[in-house]
Amino acid sequence: MPRYATVLEYFREQRLELARELLVSGDVTVSEAAYQIGHQSLGHFTGPFGSATALIPRTMGVSGEF
Repeated sequence: MPRYATVLEYFREQRLELARELLVSGDVTVSEAAYQIGHQSLGHFTGPFGSATALIPRTMGVSGEF
């Protein structure tokens, strides 16, 4: 398990991992995944998501394919 500098960093990573799992499942859109993990703005979601996962959310699509 990776070490985190702060508790906030740990929770941020956990939320982004949940978003990745939601997108891979193909059951939600990028906007829905962002909202479900607490982001009110899609713009504030895509940057951190891309940095944490090295993926672009829109390339995953509703089908969950990369």
